Amino acid sequence: MKRTAFKVSQLKSNPNLFHSSLYTHYVQTLGDPLVAYKSYAQLGLNDFTEQEMCIRGMEKAWLSSLEATASTELCYRQLIDSQSRPRCKESFVEWMNKALAPMERESSLYDFLEHEASIQQISHYICLEDLLDSRFDDIVALSQVGLQNAQSKMALARNYWDEMGNGDINSIHSAMFAKCKEYFQEKYVGQHSVIPVECNDVRWKFFQNGNLLFTYASRREFALRSIGLMAVLEASAHRRFKILCNAFERLEIPVEAYKYQILHAKLDEDHGDELIDEVCVGLIDDAQSGKDRDTLIEQLMWGVLTRLVVATDYYQGIEK
Repeated sequence: MKRTAFKVSQLKSNPNLFHSSLYTHYVQTLGDPLVAYKSYAQLGLNDFTEQEMCIRGMEKAWLSSLEATASTELCYRQLIDSQSRPRCKESFVEWMNKALAPMERESSLYDFLEHEASIQQISHYICLEDLLDSRFDDIVALSQVGLQNAQSKMALARNYWDEMGNGDINSIHSAMFAKCKEYFQEKYVGQHSVIPVECNDVRWKFFQNGNLLFTYASRREFALRSIGLMAVLEASAHRRFKILCNAFERLEIPVEAYKYQILHAKLDEDHGDELIDEVCVGLIDDAQSGKDRDTLIEQLMWGVLTRLVVATDYYQGIEK
């Protein structure tokens, strides 16, 4: 990728290019090791340093904008005012339930997907989910690095082993999703763009959905945010998968085509509970001081809050 593609100013002037550039960077960095090596080997030290500085600048500007949204919009601000901020593991669990509550409400998008969406519309939606679901196993793997709490690390290890099909090479979740996406793309999307033409002006919202996960997982300073993000993602995903399964049944799609969704409709509910009750709570338990505990909880909260902001953007883009 040309270094000229990396510009902080594009966050506002050209968000489509901004987020597609970031997404391409993360795919190269976190993808096939040989591809990652080749993409960096062609850069000299100065170019490499300049590119990394540009990426860091883009991430900082973008995350600052997400935090500003969470701090100013009423629906999020109520979660971060001084009276609402959790100070211990018990209040953090209560706070998480409060943060997740709006996602449990019936939305017009979910109602449309379940009862009205055509097979072509559902197929485009499945292909858009590739920006996130196809690499989730690597995100879970990265989230375990450096954790000292045995309970937290073990819960994430179980999550990862589930993603690996519990040792069955034919049941690896990323491979299952790839087969699902291939079915819908070849049969109903074909040569058309995965992102419908009418969504071109908001395509950045789809790339942003994956970018937040990649940013947090690939930067050690955001490791706690990554765990907070995964907690809200897993705790809310099972409902979406159940709705998709209902839609597939309505459209008489062969069960073989959506085994991935059937599996995650149950599994993600368990994973969500474990991420909150074992991973997050375990980390809070291990905090050595009140100050450390406050810092740890705050970072988990920002992972949750920025995910909520990005999810809202993402679903607004899809509704269009």
